[in-house]
Amino acid sequence: MNTLTEFKEIDPYLPVDLDVFHVGSQLAFDLYLKDGATMKQALVRGTWFNAPLREGFLNKGVSKLYIKADDKALFDRYYRQVSLLKESQKDRSFSFREYSYLKDRFLQINADLLIEGTEITFSLYNLCKITFSPVVEASVSAPVRLTAGMIADAGCDVLIKDKEIHLYQEYLAETLRARSGRNAAKKQRKVSILREHAKIVLKEILDDPLSSLKYSTVESLAGDLTAEILQNEHVVHHLIAVRRHDFYSYVHSFNTAVLAAGLAAHIGLDRNAVHRILTGMMLHDVGKRTIPPYVLHKLGNLTDTEYALYKQHVVASGALLEKEKKVPKEALTIALQHHERLNGKGYPYKLSGAAISMQGRIAAIADAFDALTTPRPHKYPLSPFYALQLLAREAVYYDKDLLASFIKMLGDVE
Repeated sequence: MNTLTEFKEIDPYLPVDLDVFHVGSQLAFDLYLKDGATMKQALVRGTWFNAPLREGFLNKGVSKLYIKADDKALFDRYYRQVSLLKESQKDRSFSFREYSYLKDRFLQINADLLIEGTEITFSLYNLCKITFSPVVEASVSAPVRLTAGMIADAGCDVLIKDKEIHLYQEYLAETLRARSGRNAAKKQRKVSILREHAKIVLKEILDDPLSSLKYSTVESLAGDLTAEILQNEHVVHHLIAVRRHDFYSYVHSFNTAVLAAGLAAHIGLDRNAVHRILTGMMLHDVGKRTIPPYVLHKLGNLTDTEYALYKQHVVASGALLEKEKKVPKEALTIALQHHERLNGKGYPYKLSGAAISMQGRIAAIADAFDALTTPRPHKYPLSPFYALQLLAREAVYYDKDLLASFIKMLGDVE
């Protein structure tokens, strides 16, 4: 068998070129990194090898990973399957699955934070349906001054590459420092930048199965967001990140957190309660990083098997949060109950009535509303007005008093 690397045994490990591992494939063996004279486990058996993982290894200068010699038979089978997959894709046109993996390598940003006349050192892309189009090509060595035409609303999502996120953050910080004019405008920009920072942290957490939950960072961001919401409940409308063409897990996590915190504040819960709900909602879907990409990004309906696999993200979220000693009980409850329904028709535990906590009930409403109003390549989103109408018709699933408060909080929506 011809492989892409020449095996030379470092007992009891064997080296494998990074290029062998195919984005979107599931590993049937553990992978290790060589650190001096020792081997450290890098990826565990069952991990789905995705674009962010590959990018992370490349950024660290890693060109080889290692398997245990005892796993060579498993590797040989994996290699044959990957080779067949790559061969079948050679002449295939750009597919939705390929688009999904590519999408993971970009960050959706708020184009309103780009200011005409300022210089950027990162490139901009538009995403319309499943088509990526370069808008501005910029770099540190070749910055570009933004014009009105470059940042005009084209009805698309605006993206930047993951590897240039730090340049975007530097731009946000610099433009905030240099921003002059009315205090209200600067305050609004500060709130928008807070949203962008939260999205970036959540993307890092959800993309990389090996990353920590960055709980202290999330809790700190949640504290800042709580302060903004308690100071002005209407800021909820401004904080919600708008998407035009697709679902982004990190944006969903942020939006549902803001919606749930807004509802908690609206019904009069105290600062600590609002803060804990917001923190829990930011991390409520962290278990999705354990779900295969082909399930998360599938175009169209999931099969029964795929849906059963998807639903496992709830228990996975709970397991990940339980490992964090600082995570409050409310955050764990939110992760485990956001898909439960009052009539017992939810999952994973089919809880009903009083068995579902206040936090779980709030989470269910916020999660469902954001899902209904989110665009996807294969379906149009509902307007906020019709989404609320649908939730009201399905009142058997939700707490009617909380739902009434949620509708009142959002006010007049179209």
